[in-house]
Amino acid sequence: MQTFIITFQAVAVLFFIGFVGFLLLKKKFLPQNILGPLSSLVLEVSLPSLIFVKLIENFDPYQSGDKILLPLYWAMFSIVLFILSYLISHISKKESKKEFFISLFFQNSMFIPIILISELYGDNSKHLVNLFLFTVFFPALFFNTYSLFYSKKNQKIDWKKVFHPVFIALTLAVIIKVINVHTFIPDFLIGGLGFIGNMAIPLLTIVLGGIVYIDFQEKGKIDILEILKFIFVKNIIFPAVALIFIWYVQIPKDISLLIVILSAVPPLTALPVVMDRVGGNRPLVNQLLVSSMFFCLISIPVTMSIYDFIIRAKY
Repeated sequence: MQTFIITFQAVAVLFFIGFVGFLLLKKKFLPQNILGPLSSLVLEVSLPSLIFVKLIENFDPYQSGDKILLPLYWAMFSIVLFILSYLISHISKKESKKEFFISLFFQNSMFIPIILISELYGDNSKHLVNLFLFTVFFPALFFNTYSLFYSKKNQKIDWKKVFHPVFIALTLAVIIKVINVHTFIPDFLIGGLGFIGNMAIPLLTIVLGGIVYIDFQEKGKIDILEILKFIFVKNIIFPAVALIFIWYVQIPKDISLLIVILSAVPPLTALPVVMDRVGGNRPLVNQLLVSSMFFCLISIPVTMSIYDFIIRAKY
């Protein structure tokens, strides 16, 4: 029950901040055109700062020999998730299959997991370091592949998106820790980057609330059936598959936590934004995202409670 309550509170905090973002745009405290710059600020400055500071403070390369395998585990997880998403997307209508597929596959791999791990295990938990290493290639995957769902043209890899600020910050922090020169970094620099990093989650959640407000004004027809099918798959089936997997398959406990969390979280918050670039159905993607997030108030606490029971039983 304690795990359920803590997890529920963590998800509820995100909803509250998102609602603030909704109100800020509704009451005209913020202009709509500020959402783009705020998103860039979060993804290219604040989040990399957060990752850099957490790794400098908590990553020990000499006691974490298996950490190098985390991106490999993520690659295997992503392959399985891609296959499941593709197969299950056939339950959606033909005209919304792409949006259904992409919303299943690209999960919120960073911000909600950071909140959950911080609330359950503490701000300086090793699980945060594991999360950053586990998902280090996710931004490159997303920014270089989302358009392929809508275009059959050959697309070259955009190396600027591969070497995203998140990747650069993580790599730099790891190198600094490996060569053991982190003690030379001034405290004021770590403290300043820490404050900048702490803005990441509130700012992005405010942006999400603002995006919801904008789409709410032009929401179009609400496709109840597609929403219900999506919630059933994303919020129930995916975490259930992950829980069954870790029950029957012996994998490292740290990896099992990340698999369960990433299976339970809603779609990536950036999906509605990129729909405009590729000509996708933005209102539908936004409906799937928002509905999944609302259902996460219950589904994530239930998932994490079951996970806690499984871990206690197995270990």
